[in-house]
Amino acid sequence: MRRINDPAVGVRWFRGYLHATYDEIVNVLGTPNRQSDQNTDAEWVIEEGGQVFNLFNWRNGRRYRGERGLDLAEIREWHIGGKTPEVVFAAKELFPDHEVQQVCIIRVQEGRRLGPAICMSR
Repeated sequence: MRRINDPAVGVRWFRGYLHATYDEIVNVLGTPNRQSDQNTDAEWVIEEGGQVFNLFNWRNGRRYRGERGLDLAEIREWHIGGKTPEVVFAAKELFPDHEVQQVCIIRVQEGRRLGPAICMSR
């Protein structure tokens, strides 16, 4: 695992979820190495197994929701972002005892589904 501190690296294309506490993530990845905008309270940019991914909360924390938002210690659902769906598996490698869910893409045109959902499974 390598932490990436270059602000030009890392893409937050939503690919899935990691279910973990803030402290569990910090125990594996260290303190967040990016706080990029008002939508997130904590973000890590990591390379694992040749995959670069972002791990972040999205619009549920104090920065976005103010007093109605969750404290970092209360957040249990973290977004996994990256350029390819395989980044979900890279996250799972680092958190083997935690639930990781991949988001599937369903292609729709004019209200009609264009085929099966595009998902990865391992």
